[in-house]
Amino acid sequence: MYPQQYPPTAPPPAYPSNQVGFNSLSQTNDERMSKFQYLVNLYEINREFATRLRGLEGYEIAFIVDDSGSMNTPLGDLSGPFDHNPTRWDELRRTVSIVVDIASVFDPDGVDIFFLNREPMRNVKNAEELKPVFAMPPSGPTPIARVLRHVLQAKQLEVQERKLLILIATDGIPTNDSGQQDTKTLENVLRHERKPINRIPVTIIASKQLEVQERKLLILIATDGIPTNDSGQQDTKTLENVLRHERKPINRIPVTIIACTDDDECIGYLNNWDKKIPNLDVADDYKSERTEIHKVQGKEFPFSFGDYVVKVLMGAVDDWFDTLDERRVTGSGPPDRHGSKGKKSKCCIS
Repeated sequence: MYPQQYPPTAPPPAYPSNQVGFNSLSQTNDERMSKFQYLVNLYEINREFATRLRGLEGYEIAFIVDDSGSMNTPLGDLSGPFDHNPTRWDELRRTVSIVVDIASVFDPDGVDIFFLNREPMRNVKNAEELKPVFAMPPSGPTPIARVLRHVLQAKQLEVQERKLLILIATDGIPTNDSGQQDTKTLENVLRHERKPINRIPVTIIASKQLEVQERKLLILIATDGIPTNDSGQQDTKTLENVLRHERKPINRIPVTIIACTDDDECIGYLNNWDKKIPNLDVADDYKSERTEIHKVQGKEFPFSFGDYVVKVLMGAVDDWFDTLDERRVTGSGPPDRHGSKGKKSKCCIS
């Protein structure tokens, strides 16, 4: 039996008012759950996914967003001759907006969003806050490792009491600040700079070191290319090094990397990291994830865009989500986890 939409037929309830404030520390549990139910209905999240989403309780969440020039690339998803052709940047904005809405239920401080080439946004609690910054077109290199290292250092203290979940969305190979390709630095950070690594899962990573002492830190990184240094030279080594060695403690700082491209050459470096670096998850685009899951679970398995965002949020936190494209779900239980992990197919948010 497959999980059903939650609830299956009822319309979304009226969105509750902010008289007390859903995102304030004083909000009641009933208010939080009322907002959660509204969002589950709004984004058509199935019951099993919604239940597991509660695993984000107690996490600090950070999102690293690739705003390099390649994010201007059109997706090619025109449905009519006069339609606007959306770009990777447009689709990423949609994903980040849903993440902010959902995460605000579990993290009253809001989500910290770190860009590669512009100032960060702190304590974002409402998707409306994102409109001005996403209205500015992306440009610049892909220095993921430097930003990730900054996040880890800034959140180190908080990780002692709360886990840190890191999401990274990218569409290509990391670079150093000179724009040269550099996967080694990022790999080193992922392997050695998450301390303790078991408190810092990554679905790929960045800058939350101070808060990690009290709360876990979830970091999301969205990117469409190879990391660069500040000079625009490709540099994956620095980012890898940050993910491996600079998440301290790594078990309190999970990282998710969202690959925003269908160019396998640009994001091939992520496939090995997904298998070898602990507390790290790599997410494909919605269409690719849905295709892979339906191959295993069957086409009747519910997997809305809202479900996809939940999988992005939970992939580095709950490995049940990571096995949906490997073993068939029976009832509400997780798939068999003994199978080998296949190579990621395509990696664009679309």
